[in-house]
Formats: sequence, C-alpha cells, structure tokens
Amino acid sequence: MKHFLSFCFCLFMVSKASFSQISGEAFYRTKIDVSKSHPQPPRGPMDDTKPLLMEFGSVLIFDQDEAIYRYLKTKNTTEFSDSHEDRRKQFMMKRLAPENDVIYTNTESGRVVSQKEFMDKLFLIETSISTDKWKMTGETKLVSGMNCIKAAYISDTTDASDFQNTFVWFAPELPIAAGPAGFGGLPGLILYINVNDGEREISLDQIIFKPIDKKELKEPKKGKKVTKEAFASIVRKKREEQRQHLQDRRNQGGPPPHH
Repeated sequence: MKHFLSFCFCLFMVSKASFSQISGEAFYRTKIDVSKSHPQPPRGPMDDTKPLLMEFGSVLIFDQDEAIYRYLKTKNTTEFSDSHEDRRKQFMMKRLAPENDVIYTNTESGRVVSQKEFMDKLFLIETSISTDKWKMTGETKLVSGMNCIKAAYISDTTDASDFQNTFVWFAPELPIAAGPAGFGGLPGLILYINVNDGEREISLDQIIFKPIDKKELKEPKKGKKVTKEAFASIVRKKREEQRQHLQDRRNQGGPPPHH
C-alpha cells in the first residue's frame, strides 16, 4: 500500500507541474452530531435534552503551494435568542468553530501552522505534512462530480479523540495536497471527510477557481507557540476539569451552568 501511495505522489507531482496555475477557493459544509461527539450525562430520570445538531461553513483558500483554512461567519454564530437551547448552541458553536482558528499549509515545504483558539486564548502549533498518516482503501467513486479515492486516517496518541475513526475522499485530478480542518498530505484535494460513522461530516459545497493574491495566504503569527502534544494536553486537562465541575454541580442538585 505504501508503494501505491508513492506511485500516487509521483502522479501528483506530474499533475502539479501540469496545473501550475491552479488556485481558488473551496467551500465546505460541516455537520456535527454533538450528542455523539460531546455526550452529556443525564440531569435526571425526566431529562428531556434533545440531540444537538450543528452545521457551519468553512473555506479553503489555495494556490499551488499554500493554503489557508478558516471557518465562515454564519447566522448560526451571530443570531441567537436568549433561550437555553440557543445559548447552548452558541456555546457549542464557539467551541467547535472558533472564528479565530486558522490553519496554514505550505504544500511545497511540508509545513502546517495552526492558530487555535481555546478558552479565549490563542495558540500556535507547527507540524509537518506526512504521507504516513494515510492508508489507501482501494475504493473509488464520484464525489462532487470528480473521481475520488478513499483513504483512512491513521491517528496517534496526540490526535484529538474526535478523529480516531476517520475516512476521506480525495480527488487526484486536483493536485493540491490540502483539505479542510487541517487534513492533507494526500495526492489530491480532500473533498469529503467522515468521522466516527457520521458523527462529523465535512463535504465540499463548491470550488471557485480564480487567481489568489499571496496576501490572502499569510501564515498566522498570533498566539502562544506550543507543540502538538502540549496543546492536546492542555485541552484534555481543561475538558476533564469542566466535566468534573459539571458532575459536582449535578451531585449537589444545582442547575447546570450557563455558558
């Protein structure tokens, strides 16, 4: 399978040379079943909490060598009533699609710089594009009208638990080694991602091919520089504190905290 991936990358480099002017914007739609990805313990025997489904947009701005990925502002992030359900949605939207998150990918040098917002603080994490993160399944099909190949993401201990079971479809006919949510390193643009059997889905809405000004592809610089491992540890520790705090409040018979 590694030989197959190496062969794909040879074709990728040939295609890249043939499409030296390819650039544009790829718009994606993310759907998350929060009841699966962030399960909440029941409040009591009469708990009537409904499954929370979130949906939001994002954009990948790219040229042949660089790409910038960020979330789009939508009504879901800016227009909420004061109901408990809407406050819950607002909190989850801020957590799942932070407006200050930016992921920069340099497909030429193999660098990835992620500006991550967590608990109202910014962090900078630098990693590398690696083909070792993928295993080809041998499956192919049309996705958004393009011939795509299916690949499985191989996670490690420093990856967020949200992405432990992830499959993607990428299009070799679009020689861009990038994709949404920081996924990349495949010989073609990623068009579709499925995490944990539908818990999270990221699908392509449309691609607009056009010239891109290099100013739109600036590497993010704001935030505290940390390693991937350190950031994962910060997130795990804080979430565990939040879970324990919530459980303590419920054990004391108090109402759940408002966010």
